[in-house]
Amino acid sequence: MGANSTQAVAITFFLIAFVALAGAFAGGGLILAVGAVVLLGISCFFFLKCKSWEHKEGTAPDVGGSHLTAKEAGR
Repeated sequence: MGANSTQAVAITFFLIAFVALAGAFAGGGLILAVGAVVLLGISCFFFLKCKSWEHKEGTAPDVGGSHLTAKEAGR
């Protein structure tokens, strides 16, 4: 599932929730709508559980430019 499998699980639940919600609006009934809201809540839980790569030490991509602080650069 890639480097951040928790994010993949969250996106999967998010997509399933909106498909179920569309089915509920198309005549699927109240049970399907409640199920869609529950799935949306589960996806929110997994999204909140995700950790961004920028906050992990040593995993931020090295994007061009100078990595010196203003003090190191003599400014």
